[in-house]
Amino acid sequence: MSGLFCRVPSGVYRLGLPARAALVCGLWMLVMSGMDAKAQGQALTTQMLIGDAVSADSLAQYTDVDQAIKYFINRDVLASRQFLEAAKKKHAELPPVDLLLAKMFFLGGNPAAGRASLKRPRPMRPTTPNP
Repeated sequence: MSGLFCRVPSGVYRLGLPARAALVCGLWMLVMSGMDAKAQGQALTTQMLIGDAVSADSLAQYTDVDQAIKYFINRDVLASRQFLEAAKKKHAELPPVDLLLAKMFFLGGNPAAGRASLKRPRPMRPTTPNP
């Protein structure tokens, strides 16, 4: 007989019932947490995003923010950013675009992307030259 075969203890390949149950529960939690984040993203509204920066009765005029939310829910972050930038140009009272995008990520259940959006480098404002 060749030396290719070796004896392996029987417990190595056998996964006990508690371990299998824990594995199945862990996978189920991962699946459900992904669905929960998707459900949170679906519930994102203009009121939630900019309601603390503007009055509630003027939310109808922020159609660009509505469009940005729709694109964000469809996972088109670049188009969402473009609509937020257009809204910021029209309405100076809105928070900065990166802050709004970070808030959308946080409300959508993606805190890592929200932190990355907050850490994004911003261009320096031009300063007035000294006389």
